[in-house]
Amino acid sequence: YERAALFFQSALAIRQHHLGPQHPETAQSLHDFARLQEVRKQPEEAIALYQQAPVIREQSLGLQHRHTEETRRRAAQLLRESGRMEEAAELEAVPAYQAMTSDQLNS
Repeated sequence: YERAALFFQSALAIRQHHLGPQHPETAQSLHDFARLQEVRKQPEEAIALYQQAPVIREQSLGLQHRHTEETRRRAAQLLRESGRMEEAAELEAVPAYQAMTSDQLNS
């Protein structure tokens, strides 16, 4: 897994440099690298990576996009597994709150 981590880190750096830090493919690299960190039993590193990806995905793909939601779910699950229940709840509540607010504005 160590060698894979080096490849993921390299891919992330390349995408950040060539596509920019706010590009959806950069978010995908963050998500993929986070997943590897989960497999490697590095939950704090995975959480840090997972928490960066949805911000990019929300801006580029939208709040309700399946990739945005998937990354939020993974981050929230790891936060819960780490005993960080409040942070997990906050992360899960953001899409619901924003969707509710949007629906109220459109009424």
